Amino acid sequence: MVDRMLRAVKADVSLYEEVEANPTYNQEALTIVGIIAIISAVAGVGLQVILRGGTTGIITGIWSGVSVFIGYYVWSYLTFFVGTRMFNGTADVGELQRTLAYSMSPQVLSFIPIVGIIASIYSLYLGFIAVRQALDFDNQKALMTAGIAWLIWFVISLAIGGVIAALAIGASAVTG
Repeated sequence: MVDRMLRAVKADVSLYEEVEANPTYNQEALTIVGIIAIISAVAGVGLQVILRGGTTGIITGIWSGVSVFIGYYVWSYLTFFVGTRMFNGTADVGELQRTLAYSMSPQVLSFIPIVGIIASIYSLYLGFIAVRQALDFDNQKALMTAGIAWLIWFVISLAIGGVIAALAIGASAVTG
């Protein structure tokens, strides 16, 4: 698994083709997302407790991990919908989920503040490669598909994040 993650980080197109074509990588893809979610939650809790303290920090930090899973599934389905309906891509949801999970590999470094930001941005580039390979697109269609799906997810995540932040502030007010 680690070798495939490293190949994914290197933008090895043959890796994305291999993962797309092989449903036996479903569990491994989900494991990658799980590892990143755990790292994000632990780092998020630590950072948020330092910055905000108490219950607010814990809830906000845990949301960091949960949002990794939610983001993974939502972006997979949004990308599938946009790619197949708007641009006539050829893939199933599983192919997109596997390739997109591997494109998230750099985010194992998300616990390092500046490096984590760079890793997240680089993951977007790898997501473009994943979409291109999974949907059998040219660069333009892949960029439009990934961009539209990501933008929709970004708006949704801002709304959800706002609700979670409000709940965390309310919980903090109740618990003192």
